[in-house]
Amino acid sequence: MNLTEFFFANFVGEYRFNTEKERELTTKAIEYIRQTVGNEVPYDLNIRQIGVDIFQTMASQGFISIKTIPYDIFKKYNTMVEDKVFYYHPLLQMKPKMPVFDEETMSVVSTEDNYLEIRRLLTVNQCLSYIYNKTNTNASFMDINRDTGAIQYIYKKYNNIKSDLYGIGFLDFLLFLTDIAANKKQKVSSSLLSLYDNVEEAADKAKFLTETAKAYGYNKELFRDESVYEKYR
Repeated sequence: MNLTEFFFANFVGEYRFNTEKERELTTKAIEYIRQTVGNEVPYDLNIRQIGVDIFQTMASQGFISIKTIPYDIFKKYNTMVEDKVFYYHPLLQMKPKMPVFDEETMSVVSTEDNYLEIRRLLTVNQCLSYIYNKTNTNASFMDINRDTGAIQYIYKKYNNIKSDLYGIGFLDFLLFLTDIAANKKQKVSSSLLSLYDNVEEAADKAKFLTETAKAYGYNKELFRDESVYEKYR
């Protein structure tokens, strides 16, 4: 039994709709949940429990749709991602796989619906894991408590200057600082506070990305289940 049918059988009781629309929406939502949680789940997250929480919450609606999954569920698991904020960093965006070339038809084939969604779950530990990996931090220098404090300090600095950062969220800012440091091969082993040395370059990147995204209409979410709504209009 796949997860879609598992949801209807064990949490709703039965499929109560006249068309397949709600079943298809639920399938798309489960794909979304799997991707937003991510493949690398830290020890402080229980991926099964997250799924159960969402299933229990959505059971009264009778189906799951991406837009109606409450943000509070992700907040319960201490996500750093803010509600109703559009993010630009690749770690925080979910997109379909690249089209593939079909040799039989001699054409490029897209295997998924087009979408641009924001990843709703990213914890401090997941964020630190990204920073450590990106900056090649030696395991002996990793200190989660110390570095969590450094992130909190950078957040305070961000709040003082966010009006000059073209509307990007804190997570974007922090991840841009990290990428810039990594490109410079900047060592951050002794303290993540040195990431803030790249604030001017991060501001320049924020300006470029926000202006480019706005110009091409890539500054808002497009959900993978839009094709389902279109199909049943």
